[in-house]
Amino acid sequence: MLQTEVQDVIQAEAKRDPRITRTRRLLQNALTELLSEKNFPDITVGDIADRATVNRATFYAHFEDKYALLKYMAQERFESALSAKIERAPGFTLANLRLLAVTAYEFLGGFMGHCAPSGPPSSNDHEAIFAMHIQTCIYEIVLAWIRALPPHKRVESPEVIAKVTSWVIFGFGFQANETRQPKRLPPETLADQMLPVLTAGIGALLA
Repeated sequence: MLQTEVQDVIQAEAKRDPRITRTRRLLQNALTELLSEKNFPDITVGDIADRATVNRATFYAHFEDKYALLKYMAQERFESALSAKIERAPGFTLANLRLLAVTAYEFLGGFMGHCAPSGPPSSNDHEAIFAMHIQTCIYEIVLAWIRALPPHKRVESPEVIAKVTSWVIFGFGFQANETRQPKRLPPETLADQMLPVLTAGIGALLA
């Protein structure tokens, strides 16, 4: 229910042929294992295919390259984690935004570890790439929630609101999980600190 249009297509394909789900799971697991052994730029499609016990043609039947696999892995795992928290049909509510933020902060804290980039995300840093895909997931989810609002609550620029909201949620968590932070706060605490800023904005400061 939280999938983007691309994930909807993927799920539909998987339902028709469970082998798609199995193969993609093998490829995800293979990449996860390889990332614990070497840097992402050093991993080849051949390495992933060999570890997953499939051939390169099978890999390319599912993903354009290793970056596409990394993106799929980030989105699939994040949206699965969020779906486990939100049981009812989602909506653009404060409670759901909090659950979205908590899920994002748990996710970021789980994979950034002690290797978080100290500067701007690098195209060669798989953790930074992975993190940026999480921001995209947040944006797409928030945008879907806004577009599903009843007619009397709809806004003229849902994309702008979704973009700002997603960057506030993501940026707050990304900064908090950097290794330069002396102590990491629980995801729930981070969400509770972020939400008042997001909902109130900076209007009062500009008066």
